[in-house]
Amino acid sequence: MSARTRDWWRALNLAAAFTVIAVLPVLGQAAGQAEAPPKAPADVKPGSITYEDIAYPYPVSYLPLTLYGQDVRMAYMDVAPAGQPNGRTVVLFHGMNFGGFYFGGPIEALRNEGFRVVVPDQIGFGRSSKPIIPYNFHDMALNTRKLLQSLGVTPSYDVGPDGRLLMLKRSGGQVQPVIVHNWGRELREKTAPKK
Repeated sequence: MSARTRDWWRALNLAAAFTVIAVLPVLGQAAGQAEAPPKAPADVKPGSITYEDIAYPYPVSYLPLTLYGQDVRMAYMDVAPAGQPNGRTVVLFHGMNFGGFYFGGPIEALRNEGFRVVVPDQIGFGRSSKPIIPYNFHDMALNTRKLLQSLGVTPSYDVGPDGRLLMLKRSGGQVQPVIVHNWGRELREKTAPKK
């Protein structure tokens, strides 16, 4: 047997051994699971990919865009100030796991202080289109810039989770001071309805 054939057989045996080692724990777990998985609560229903079944705190509008040859639409809320406007706009950015519906409390607090509040649902999130495209901060920044330009907003104060800082830096000069916030307990306490 040649050295090359021997090396090939060794590699094949190692691959087989690693496969067995990887599969055994899975088989053991499957054998140990005699119980049926728990059932979902009766009041939990399938959700819509477009979030149409989730209440948003203010009316949602849409900006038509074309990304990677696909026609899409970007959902957003544009909320006017309550009372005397202060002439400034705040843009609230959601994180990577939810949409603008989350911001009811902060929107109300900001508009009561005279701010116009714009809350986009980035493409792929919330009520915006969910095309099969590469998702990146460059496109998110460009889409946000197009939205703000279409609304006549220049410049704005932008508030969002720390992952949006890169996106905001790429927004084409439409950003004034950036407030980066990890939407934790502090914000929920400040904006929660009084009991």
